[in-house]
Order: sequence, then C-alpha cells, then structure tokens
Amino acid sequence: MEIIETSDYYQVQKHPTSKKLLVICSSLDTRHPKFTFWKLAQKLECNCLFLNSPMTHWYRTGIIGVDGGLPGITKKISDVRTSLGIEETIFFGVSMGAYGAILLGSLSKADHIIAFSVEPLLGVPGGRTEVTRNHLQPVYPDLRVLDIPKISLIYGEMDISDAIGAQLLSEACKDISVYRIPYAEHDVANSLNYRDELVPLLLNLINSDSVQNNSLLYGPSPKNVFDTLHKINNDYLGHKWKSVLVHIERNIGLLTNSLLLTFIYAACKYKLGQYEESKSMLIELLKREKQIPHAWNLLSSCEQRLKSYERSVVASDIAIKLKPTYSLFHMSKCTSLLKLGMINEAYKEVKAAGMLNPRHKPYIDQINRLEVELNYPLSTEESLRQEKEDSNLMKILNQEFDNTEAQSFDLKYFTQSMAPKLIAGAC
Repeated sequence: MEIIETSDYYQVQKHPTSKKLLVICSSLDTRHPKFTFWKLAQKLECNCLFLNSPMTHWYRTGIIGVDGGLPGITKKISDVRTSLGIEETIFFGVSMGAYGAILLGSLSKADHIIAFSVEPLLGVPGGRTEVTRNHLQPVYPDLRVLDIPKISLIYGEMDISDAIGAQLLSEACKDISVYRIPYAEHDVANSLNYRDELVPLLLNLINSDSVQNNSLLYGPSPKNVFDTLHKINNDYLGHKWKSVLVHIERNIGLLTNSLLLTFIYAACKYKLGQYEESKSMLIELLKREKQIPHAWNLLSSCEQRLKSYERSVVASDIAIKLKPTYSLFHMSKCTSLLKLGMINEAYKEVKAAGMLNPRHKPYIDQINRLEVELNYPLSTEESLRQEKEDSNLMKILNQEFDNTEAQSFDLKYFTQSMAPKLIAGAC
C-alpha cells in the first residue's frame, strides 16, 4: 500500500492492483492524526481513503482540510475514485464512523455501506450521540431522510440503543441486510476481532454478497421486542426500575425472544434488592448464551450481595476474560477480593480499573486507600495515565481475552451448596 496523500483528518492509500475503494470513517475515540482500523485495512487488499471527524461534528461539516463542507468531501471522494480508476466504492465505519459512512456514502452514491453499531438519530438521550447537541443539531439529525444505498448493518443484540437503531434503519432502507451478534454490546468490532472473525467478515462483505460467520444471526430483533425496548428505554435510563419491571411483566412472554429484555429484567430485580431472583434469571440467561460479559458481571454482583464472595470472584473472572478492558469488571472483582482479605490481588484489579478509567474518582479513592494500607506511593489521575501508557496495558489486557471458559462453564456451580473454605491468600 502506498500513501499518496495524507493530512491530520484524511489519508489516501493506493493498492497496486485493486479497483475497489474502501472509505473508512473513524470512530469517536480516534484522535487525529490517527485513523480507526488503519492497521487492519492493510489486510483488506483495497485502495483506502481514511477519514476522521471531531466528535462534536459527527461528520456533518465534512472533513477538516477539505474545503467546501459536505459537498467538498463528496467531490474529494469522486476525485479519488477517478484518479485511482475505481470501479466499486465501499464505505465502512463503527459507531460515529458508521454514521459517517452512511451519511457520506449516501451523498457519494456508494456501491455498498458496511455499518457496525450505529444510532441513526442524533442526540437521543442515553445514546452515544448526546455530544452532538450543539449548533449543528439541525444538520442531518436523522439518517433516514437520505437515499441510503445498499447497506450491511451489524450490531450487538445486548445494546439497547443499537438494537433500536437497527430496527429503525431496517424499516427505512430499501436494500439492507441486518445481522446481530447475540452476546455483543456496542463493541461489536472488538468482539469479532477478539475471536479472529473481523477481518474474514469484512473480506466476505467486501468481496461477495454472502456472509459466512457463526457469530451472526440474520435480521433485527422481533418488532414486538423493539416496541418494548423503545417504551422502556427512557425509564431504564432514568433508573425507574419498578416502572421498567412492571412493563416487562406485562409482556413477559417476550423474554424467550430477547436476551436483552431478559438481562434488563434481571438488572431491575437486582436494583430493587431481589438478588436471588436476579441470580436465577441470570443463570437461565447464561444457559441460553454464555458469552454475555455483563450477565457474568451482574451475576458476580448478585453473589456479592448474597455474601458468596468466592463465587463472585469466579463470575468476575469470566466477565473479564470476555471483555478484558472494561474497568467495571475489574472493580467488581476487587470488591469481592477485599471481602476475602486478598488485599494484594484486590489492589491489582482496582489499579487496572483506575488505569482503564483514570477520570473516575471512586477508582482513585479506592486505589489510594489500598496504597495507604500497603505503604505504596499514592497514585493520581496523571500517574495512572502515564502508567497505562508505559505498561502497554491495553495490549496486555487484550491478549487475556478467552471465551472458552465461559462456553464450557458448568452453571450448576452457582446453585450447588458449598462448604465454607478459605481461598489461598485470604485472611
């Protein structure tokens, strides 16, 4: 691949033989001059145009460095196609990048759009687009007004905003294929990448009309499930647990058709102090799909409340293996380890949580409490950021992904009687 043009917010790479152009729109957390999926794209055997956008712009002002706003970037894309002799143009993005891919792909009359985890409505409460509530809000706040070309949409069934978005687009687009991953949340691309499935899936979508992937199910959630998710969304975001519980119980038959509704039901029971009921529901949920990381973490929390700290640690371990860079899971494990008197092990987990999310003051407070007890120097937000960078933490944690234990785990462990025993290292 030869870089023939580059700037902070766009880059053009030429492939020696391909006649396809892959336009990749970067995601929310990609800071210029970097581009999402830059390394991955080198495996896709296409010419590439990488784009990035400030998060408050959400691609609605075009691309910085390309004059003329949205008309300017569509002309730029056309010029790149002409100069490289492109015969097929495919747009690709995840989250904010997926929004950009649909917006720019539609305006540029793309041949195909590949979108992961997209919210087609900007500024919806509880979604990831709340940052777009600014002076640009009137600019393309709803993707459904566009003439969207052929699109393949992939989303995680366990994410309420993305599940709603998938249904809205499936109803609005003339030529759409929708796929969902039952165990995944918003981080669909990472979930697939952990399993070495992302590159094969993209190659499949780029080079053929068929999808061969065992993780994907075809079609969005059933319409009645969508209707219920849409109705409970605001109350769920507003922590109105009783209201959500009542509404789900009026539609209790839908739980067999929705892993997400079942999880929300269990979460509401947990929030209302019904820990045994929540635990039972989570076990039944995990019998249906064992790779849902948040279900394992909530099960860990139930066991904490029930003072079954060893079981809690086991559930936390599996949650972490399924989603190693999620700070809350490390904090959950820390809490149970402290109950078992395993201070050094607890410190390791909360330190990881703090480095993963150094802006979260409760993590730093807990780190500092343990540092006083262990006679360690006190950490700060800045020192945690630096340590995260110096230790290459993200790479180390990502290498710890392992879904085999979850898939083979005997859930009877959480229901059988256990004689009290002392874990090695406990006081």
